[in-house]
Amino acid sequence: MTIFVVLLAVTAAIVLFGMALAREIRSDGYGQRPPPRSRADEDESREVQLARLAR
Repeated sequence: MTIFVVLLAVTAAIVLFGMALAREIRSDGYGQRPPPRSRADEDESREVQLARLAR
């Protein structure tokens, strides 16, 4: 019976730690990719870029 109570307490502690960790990771934005930055040369097609490089 004592082992059951200890295992239950340890399991509850692990679950609570996991929930707190997941909440912290979500709140600080870690793991979320920002939108890509646009650049002036992205408006050109690949062929135009290659032709410009070949000159």
